[in-house]
Amino acid sequence: MAAWHQVEIKVAAHGLRGSIVRTDPIAVVSSVGSTADGDTELGRTERLANTTRPAWVTGVRVPAAAADATHIRVDFYHKQVAPGTSAHLGYATTPLGALTAVDGAQVSLPIVRGGSERAGQSVALLSATDVYQQMREPRTLELDLQLAETVFYGGKTHLFYTLSRAAAGHWVRVAQSERCRLSEFRWGQFDTLKRGFDELGLAGAGLDGTSLLLQVYKYKGIGSHRLIGNVQFTVEQVLKARAGEVGLLTFEPNPMGEVVAADVSVMHGGEYRNVVKVSLKLVNVTWRLKAAEAAGALQPPVQSR
Repeated sequence: MAAWHQVEIKVAAHGLRGSIVRTDPIAVVSSVGSTADGDTELGRTERLANTTRPAWVTGVRVPAAAADATHIRVDFYHKQVAPGTSAHLGYATTPLGALTAVDGAQVSLPIVRGGSERAGQSVALLSATDVYQQMREPRTLELDLQLAETVFYGGKTHLFYTLSRAAAGHWVRVAQSERCRLSEFRWGQFDTLKRGFDELGLAGAGLDGTSLLLQVYKYKGIGSHRLIGNVQFTVEQVLKARAGEVGLLTFEPNPMGEVVAADVSVMHGGEYRNVVKVSLKLVNVTWRLKAAEAAGALQPPVQSR
């Protein structure tokens, strides 16, 4: 299995100012003058929320063979990438070789805004490290979610769930399931969710130790839904679990939602040929009774003559 040698550029900054109220910064890394048309974008970071001292998790990778000949420019934006507008917070430039020469140490560069350097006010902190990525088939996550028979006194209902990953102190939503309709026996099976690690934004960091958040919602209509509860876990936890194990993962119900309590059973966790399979089931699900439903549930059955 061959290794692909790359250089990963990491970006941070101090003193970014987006507006009087807040700064939601994004960084875009480009190769200067790499084509006849000008600069070529190499990659961009995620948007962070309300910080003037961002340190982005997402790095930008370039082939190591081109590192010495590459001159990079990092543009900083507030909320959206919009060159030539007030959203542009400035830029910093440097030969990539100046970063690789110090092997991962941060290099401080002034951020130019409006054609001038504002000394000591805005500073870019750039670093570059060697990365050897194995050239192999991309990994894929397959997630199955079921609801076992539940105590439920409502009418027909539809559910869906979202999947998010942890990133720099907040959750980034990466996938959403199709809607699942609970049967008359209050049992539901969601379609298998299949996502590549690239789609999940986890190709570089890996998935096993990354926290994931699964949030289950009740669908009420177009644009209307209510959170039922959530489960936080890592794939590493699931891969080590015994089949059918209950209690390893915790379901946290929404205090204002329809579910009072539920347990999580790990039905299966394994990896075969770069496919990570995770199967979870919500069991012992107790639904919150509405007043009218509760009264009906407490009525004794009518005896036939």
